[in-house]
Formats: sequence, structure tokens, C-alpha cells
Amino acid sequence: IISALLALLLVVSIPTAGAETFTAEKLKNYEKFEDVAIYAKIPDSIMYVTMYSDKDAPLYSLLSQVGFTYDSFREFMSSNKIIAYGLFLTDCETEFQIAADRINMELDLAKATEAELQVFLAMAEDGLKGMNAMIEESGIYKGENYTGFWFHYQIEANGSMQGVVQYSILHSDRAVNIRGYNLNGEYPEEIEEIIKGVFDSVIVN
Repeated sequence: IISALLALLLVVSIPTAGAETFTAEKLKNYEKFEDVAIYAKIPDSIMYVTMYSDKDAPLYSLLSQVGFTYDSFREFMSSNKIIAYGLFLTDCETEFQIAADRINMELDLAKATEAELQVFLAMAEDGLKGMNAMIEESGIYKGENYTGFWFHYQIEANGSMQGVVQYSILHSDRAVNIRGYNLNGEYPEEIEEIIKGVFDSVIVN
């Protein structure tokens, strides 16, 4: 998906206000993802769609040009637990994703010891390696609301190696993964800062 969409971004004029926002209770400009009961604030520097986006959302116009209908892309998102999909408008080289699901345990990493965090980090790394990810760097990230993990890894997608920046939240019975897939196999610093901002905005309800 990413290579075709990013090629279109280079030639199509896209309004920077393409992201849709909804009021989530008293949280202004937050998206509410009801299926997994989380909130997240996604900045205007990302053009994105969610399962709640209308058919006329700007990104769907691009997706239709690479063969996705509204229904087929919603099926793609659902089957991959993707609750938000988009493109960073800052570099036109990186795909944005938030994937989230419920897990079979209750966690609060803020209460974990450093040794326990390292164990959970190793478990998360094993999960990525099971998806054929080649991890180059990883660590613990203590965000504004939650403690989580960050990863830089290479993974093959659409026939090419892509560099992925991933920040992960494990809290309560939810796993939330915020990712940037870079077509050139890089880890752009400006993309990582945006991902951190999304991580810091997440609220597990």
C-alpha cells in the first residue's frame, strides 16, 4: 500500500486539514476508539482514516486510486487490528498506523520494577521477531500517561525492507502499537517525535 500511496502524495495536492476529529466526552480533538475503549489525539501532520471515517475522507480518494474500495480497506484494517491508518505529511515517505487489541492479562507497567520491565521488553521483542522483524534498537519509554516500549526494526513489506518506528503501550487489558513504516528503511527523527506525541496522548478507558 505504502509505496503506491506515497507516490501519489508527491503529485496530488492534499489539504493538511484532512484528518477528521471527534469529541470524545470532555476531551477535545481526541478520537474515541470504542471497540478497544481508548482515546488518542492524532495531529494534523497526519492524514488518516479510522473505522468511523466517512467515505469522503480525503485519504479514501488516494486509496481508491491504488485499488482499495471503502469496504475493502475497512476489512483490511479490521483483520489487522488497525484502528487508524494514515500518511505523515511531513516527509511523504512514511505510513502511520495505530493497531490495538485486548490481551489476556491485566498490566500496569508504571508499577513494574526495572527488572520486570526488561522481561516484558524481551517478550515484546520475541513477538516482533516472530513476525520476522529484525530489531536494531529498543528500550523503555516513560510517557506522560503510561510506561511502554520503543523499537526500531526492519521488516519486509510489499517486496521491500522498511524501517519501522514503533511505540507500544501495554496497560490494563489493552495493547496499543503506534507505528511509522518508512519506505527507505530509515527511522526519521521528526516521525519519531510525532509518534511519541500520539503515545503521550493515549488514554486507556
